[in-house]
Amino acid sequence: MNIKILCIFILLLFSAHSQQNNTTSAIITYPPIKPLIQFHYYLTAAYMLFIVVLGLFMADMVVIKNKPTQFRDILFNKRLLPPTKNKLLSWFEYNSLAEMSLGETLLALMYLLVNFSWFAWGYGYAAINGWNALSARGFGWMSNMNAAFLMLPVTRNSVWYKIYGISFERAIKYHKLLSEWNLITVFLHTVCFTWTYYQTDSLHWLFVWGWNINNYSILPGVIGGVLYLAGSIVSLNYFRRNFWNFFLISHIVLNCAATFLVILHAIWFQTVPFLGVAFGLYFVDLILRAFVGYGKTASLVGVEYISKCDIVKLSIHKPGFTYEPGQYIYLWIDAVGMSEAKPFTIACHSKSDERSTVTIYIKDVKSDYKDSTTLFDPWTHRLAVWAEKVQNGQASAKNCFVRMEGPYGSISHDYDRYDTVVLVAGGIGITAMYSLFISLLDKYRNDPTHSEKKVYLIWTKRKRELWNLFPEILKYEDLDNRASIESGLQCNIRLYVTENVEDEAAMVKSGVDVIRGRPDFKSVLQNILDERISKSPFVSVCGCGANQMIADLEEACWDQSGSDAKIHFHREIFEF
Repeated sequence: MNIKILCIFILLLFSAHSQQNNTTSAIITYPPIKPLIQFHYYLTAAYMLFIVVLGLFMADMVVIKNKPTQFRDILFNKRLLPPTKNKLLSWFEYNSLAEMSLGETLLALMYLLVNFSWFAWGYGYAAINGWNALSARGFGWMSNMNAAFLMLPVTRNSVWYKIYGISFERAIKYHKLLSEWNLITVFLHTVCFTWTYYQTDSLHWLFVWGWNINNYSILPGVIGGVLYLAGSIVSLNYFRRNFWNFFLISHIVLNCAATFLVILHAIWFQTVPFLGVAFGLYFVDLILRAFVGYGKTASLVGVEYISKCDIVKLSIHKPGFTYEPGQYIYLWIDAVGMSEAKPFTIACHSKSDERSTVTIYIKDVKSDYKDSTTLFDPWTHRLAVWAEKVQNGQASAKNCFVRMEGPYGSISHDYDRYDTVVLVAGGIGITAMYSLFISLLDKYRNDPTHSEKKVYLIWTKRKRELWNLFPEILKYEDLDNRASIESGLQCNIRLYVTENVEDEAAMVKSGVDVIRGRPDFKSVLQNILDERISKSPFVSVCGCGANQMIADLEEACWDQSGSDAKIHFHREIFEF
């Protein structure tokens, strides 16, 4: 944050250097002849049309599905910069920017071009005394556009997700980047106008609620800017991870209040049309969520707390529920707290004639504090405490109200297009990877026309009790039979354990590699590349687990990618 603020102050010093020496009042007067073409609107519409067309291309609605190509690799998959484990760089969203593909970078540059067209419009559409005042107005128009666009990634049922094949949890990074950029433009808008009022001895307008001679109410804008900054602070990872309820309530309240004050601050027809559309789409999304969540009743049919590995197993019935591998649901349980919903990957799914049963596994992230169950404790910990009470007969799940919303999401990689697929799981992250693994085996079981494929499942874990959650993984012969020889699909399972390995090795049938210690992903990927059956250079790698493991895996994928191997990496991590 300090580096960002330093850069901003450098810009402000440059701005101050060009100030005028006169002390005339900075009165905004509109020119008698308005521009014939409001170019910023046309550029925005053209940009929206372009991303729709590009999204249709990416979603294969225009072109026929095919295997990965060099063009797709360069445009959609290849990241421009290497990943880093440096905490300082990570704090400044380096990895979020570095992992962007060439296509994402081009879209971002086009967005900035359109955004600066709004700056040009605000800069030129007024006769104001002083370069600072003109710049302040331009930054205000930029913030207007940013505030409207940053609402789009937080709608779970957005059409953009359908077109681009991404999901809510992976679109959040765009919301974060847009919010940070908007925070910078709001800051520049505020400081430039404050400097202008200082030059003209008009600082008293900052503390006046009513409208000044420029038809602006300054004080609501100042308060709104402070509230927007506060909303950005409570959205930091520390608050999201540890105080979800506090983050959720304060983030919504602060930003809604800030938006209302900004509308009071500016001329209404300059803000309401843009912010109104954005918030309107968001409220439509809320209605769709309520319909999906409450439309069909869900019920708990099984609650089990596995104390040895601090995991809660939930079995939930919902009529007509279907899902694709890698998707997730949002879950509310009134005994834990209906004000908070958490996303969880579906581990397995069984169907019946009347209704479906979904099984999910949830890790208690605060298992060392079992006596603490305050409202501000992590949701997973409160769930674990309640599940343990249910299991001990101290509570009942019979009449517990449950709301299950979804399914949402999709895997960024079309893994069925790849001849070599590597699924890596750490601990409870096996829930997502196991679902994909079984899906691949079943999909090509009776598909003799499909080319030869090889699927790797790599699972690293610490506690042996995790093995009992997915006993099929230990039965390699059964899995191998599911992968029909006719389809040419081959699977390889490697289990890494960090505790005593002797007992686990006795549980596993032949064909499963049990290895003591943590995997060296660079060596693992190199061996996989050497064992490839297909001549295709493209390899899909999906990972789900602890942040450190994902960072190691991502770094290994970058290092092992080259002219003879194109590794497309995807992480299955929830931002929330």
